[in-house]
Amino acid sequence: MRIRELEKFEQQARAILTLLPPVGRTPQVIEHMGGRIVVADYVDCPAGFHLRESLVVRGRFACGTGSIFAGPVYCGGDFSAGKGSRFEAVSAGGRMTLGPGVRVEQVAHSRRQMELRAGAWVGEAVSEEGIRLGQEAGGGRLFAPEMETLGRLAELDEGPPVSSYYELGPPHAGGAAGLDGAAGFRRGWLSALGEETWVYEGNLNLRLPLLLRAKLVVRGWFRCVAGSLLEEDVKSGGTLHVGAGSICRGDLISLSGLTLDEGCLFAGRLKARGELRLCAGVRGFRRDGPVEVASGAAAILEPNVVVRGRLSAGAGVRQQMAEAGSGLDQLRSG
Repeated sequence: MRIRELEKFEQQARAILTLLPPVGRTPQVIEHMGGRIVVADYVDCPAGFHLRESLVVRGRFACGTGSIFAGPVYCGGDFSAGKGSRFEAVSAGGRMTLGPGVRVEQVAHSRRQMELRAGAWVGEAVSEEGIRLGQEAGGGRLFAPEMETLGRLAELDEGPPVSSYYELGPPHAGGAAGLDGAAGFRRGWLSALGEETWVYEGNLNLRLPLLLRAKLVVRGWFRCVAGSLLEEDVKSGGTLHVGAGSICRGDLISLSGLTLDEGCLFAGRLKARGELRLCAGVRGFRRDGPVEVASGAAAILEPNVVVRGRLSAGAGVRQQMAEAGSGLDQLRSG
């Protein structure tokens, strides 16, 4: 079952509840389109409860630990699933809380806030208000106006002004001179591709912040340090790594892995074939629509990350703590 199929089930559930009067304390079983549906005004079932049929609930839903629901579940109110419970598909008209280790095999849809507590997992999660991820929680695809990981903090002040930086403008403006003198940079490896794009035939590791005002294709891996401003797109044949506190307004695409360090702000697409990591404090949003984050492997969100848009990954999207030693690695690279 995908989100569109669940939406059809939601429509059927609302129609059933409209036509059927309140059933009181005793649930009622009805035949519908060749299947059996259990209808209840509310559900508060004990631990270890098992149900094969589809379930339609007029109000709130709650289940104890280790419950199993083999058919889709719809509730018009708040939804709360106990630790380690299993579902095929779930939908709630109110808030949805998936307890530790809960698994929804296919799709979960909430009209209000959705919270996935530690270790919870959803094949596809859609919330019309927002999704909050606990430690090691995640899903195959996530979509909401805003997604955040635990440990959200107050917004940080702007960093100190950058006095020394490299600048790369578009070819039509003769902007290549801004990289002259950069350690490891070879002028002969840089060539223009049209009026707006540069191609660099190697690895590019910049030791000062970069002001990028042209599209850039790097055949090897690309790294810029903290405080960079990427106004245009960057595409890398290897890993792509953006330093802490940088602002990325263009799309970032890597044929390998992609990492945004602590406190980065991005407004374009992020796409990687390998692992994609958003470090603590990263923010992703734009004014004219949702951002998109996609990985062919895993997408890792550290604590205090907020994304307004869509996240998808071949090996799933999940929250993890920051990698040990990442700060030391950053100091070495600088």
